[in-house]
Formats: sequence, C-alpha cells, structure tokens
Amino acid sequence: MGAEAGKTYLQKLKAQNIAKTTASNRQVLDLTIAGEYPLALQIFNHHAFISKSAGAPVDWQPHEPVTATIQTIAAGKNSAHPHAAMLLLDFAMSERGQKVFQQSNYLPSHPKVPAKQVDLKPGNGRFKRAYYINPDAQYDKGNDWVDYFNNIFVK
Repeated sequence: MGAEAGKTYLQKLKAQNIAKTTASNRQVLDLTIAGEYPLALQIFNHHAFISKSAGAPVDWQPHEPVTATIQTIAAGKNSAHPHAAMLLLDFAMSERGQKVFQQSNYLPSHPKVPAKQVDLKPGNGRFKRAYYINPDAQYDKGNDWVDYFNNIFVK
C-alpha cells in the first residue's frame, strides 16, 4: 500500500471511531462473534473458518491489499536435545507434518499441501495474492508504524 496510502487509510479508520484493543487476533474475533464488535479488522482467516466450521455466525472477507504474516520455526541455540529439535523441524516442514497443520485448519506452508479450505490461501478464489512484510522492513520501520498508530488512536 505504501507509507502515504497507509497513513491515509489509518486516518480514515480513526474518523470512523473504531475500537482499539491490545487483544490478540483470535480474541478480537471471539469478541466479534459474541457481539462486542460489529466486525473485526486484521484477523486470521483460518480462525474465522475454524469458528464458522464450529457453527459460529462468522465469515471473513479479504480487504485488498491482503496482508500476511511470515511464520518462522527454529531450534533453540542451546537446546538440551538439538538432534531431537532438528528432527521435529524436519517433520514440521515435511509434507506429512504440514498435513497435521492442514487437518487442524491452520495454513500449511508446504507447496504440495493445500489449505483444508482452499480459498484461505491466495489464488484460490477470495484473493489473488498476499502481501508479506519483509522482516528487515518490519525490524527497521515496525516501531515507526506502532508509534504512528498509537499517536492516532491512543491520544
């Protein structure tokens, strides 16, 4: 979206008197399902799918540009059992391990393992692509955006 368009977007959100919370994405969705909020912004689509599958009156709608988080996995530097940690990592990233994520309604990252609900991943109906924030940019500019957001919504 870019810095200027992003700031304009946040200014327009502020004008709508939206609620700001420090709750997790999952908690915000649960509060929305419970009727505390009329809608939730920036939730994880697979959480909405999990809740909807359990009968909750909820669905998700992508808002372009659709942002996505980069998930990481690593073994601890001083792991007590480094070889076991490496085996766990190998399994978690394998096709078989990613099917465990799939069956739990989470989004698998392995290219051969689709999401259980295929439109949760880009290119399968609801949105064309996901925009990932580069970790270097997040590290370099993340606090600037947090400060900007807080200056707008917390004051």
